[in-house]
Amino acid sequence: MSRAVVLEDVDAETLSKLLGGTGNAPAPSHVEASRPGTIVKAQAAKRQLLLVAYPAMKADVGRAADGFRDFAGPDAVEKACHEFAKGGYQLGLWHEKGHEDCGTVLENYVFPSPTSWVVKGPSGDEMEICQGDWLVKVELKPYAWEMYEKGLIGGASPEGPCSRNLRPAPDVLAALRS
Repeated sequence: MSRAVVLEDVDAETLSKLLGGTGNAPAPSHVEASRPGTIVKAQAAKRQLLLVAYPAMKADVGRAADGFRDFAGPDAVEKACHEFAKGGYQLGLWHEKGHEDCGTVLENYVFPSPTSWVVKGPSGDEMEICQGDWLVKVELKPYAWEMYEKGLIGGASPEGPCSRNLRPAPDVLAALRS
């Protein structure tokens, strides 16, 4: 279950330069070049982001570090959302230690409507929020908001222990959304 929601989608070269490197360092293992952002809305005046922490029944676009493409059903997503609340709403950056002060979680919920919500994200990409998707609204500290504005933060993901079914039923796979 989720212990933290982590802001991510980092360009490794830009991150390295921002953190004082030359920009020629190898990409951290958590950087995925083709992962679309999960930012639904951004409010600059308040330094707030509304993000999809995890979509229900939608497989990751790329493989995780362990070689798997993960997805979760609505019950598992809801359980992770609730465990995140019970755990005290920890927020971080890039699955790395030392960024626990990057912001505050303002809202945490599972999208309840049976009617999906199609929205154009801040980067112009259209996304569909469906029943069972886990949404998190955060207020970033000024330094983290600056990173978002520089394109270093483009999404979020849960962090914490989970279990994996290595052989999902064919009907479950057929129900995945694209």
